[in-house]
Amino acid sequence: MASRIKGITVKIGGDTSGLEKSLNAVNNSIKKTQSQLRDVNNLLKLDQSNTILLARKQELLQAAIGDTEKKLEALEQAQEDVTKAFERGDLGKDQYMAFLQYGAAE
Repeated sequence: MASRIKGITVKIGGDTSGLEKSLNAVNNSIKKTQSQLRDVNNLLKLDQSNTILLARKQELLQAAIGDTEKKLEALEQAQEDVTKAFERGDLGKDQYMAFLQYGAAE
């Protein structure tokens, strides 16, 4: 059984591969932003008063916050969907616990 909410497909049955694939885009964006932020920080070490670099750092930090919010929303929505399926009886206790462990690790 699969349930689709806001572009994320959560496959009930302990299979979290659908959720992992949906989070890959967000994770890649987070990694890219972190890399760019690291580069800007290195440049700021050379010239701390460069306002263009400071503005870019601010933009990157805002992007990082946005990406993290998207990831959190996706995980919360998936958890809500799985919890509802468990309450309806569509999901066994072992499968529910497997998803919770995945969510805690993520």
